[in-house]
Amino acid sequence: SYSAGWNIVSLPLTPTQNGVQALFPDAVSAFRFDAVYQPVTVLEPCVGYWLKLGSGGDYSLTGTPIDQCSPALPASWSLVGVPQNGTRVDDISQNPAANLASVFGFAGGYTPRSGQDLLQQGQGFWFHLGTPGQVTLNSDPGSAARTVGDAGSQTQNSEAPGPALWIQSEQGRQEIR
Repeated sequence: SYSAGWNIVSLPLTPTQNGVQALFPDAVSAFRFDAVYQPVTVLEPCVGYWLKLGSGGDYSLTGTPIDQCSPALPASWSLVGVPQNGTRVDDISQNPAANLASVFGFAGGYTPRSGQDLLQQGQGFWFHLGTPGQVTLNSDPGSAARTVGDAGSQTQNSEAPGPALWIQSEQGRQEIR
């Protein structure tokens, strides 16, 4: 579930349909960031997007989950998405090493993320790199273990803050926060 207005989102799966309007019917606009903001009509996994929603609410996604995101990024700021189950900041691999200067999330305002903070699936994050490089974000197995419910219907702990998406596959439906 996302609120009306601006949200930073990402897709932790390869959707069966990736059009902005197919995924978010009330979307007013969507932008990716590549040195400048660029309007988009389709969303890809592992990329962060600014998404403006007219009314907000619950959204269901169907597709194949992504276990790893490995974007090559420029020096400076990039909007990045995360794989299913999210990833912890300390678990992000960097090439070159120690290149990731900062990570920020957005939930009505910017919040720094570090250490064992979980970058939650369905959200996008600002990464700042000192030089061009690559980051690798792997799915956090501990995050999946913290879900409740049976294998056919997993729901994350309702205490998790921030926006959420619903992912649906042949195996079941899962809320992502």
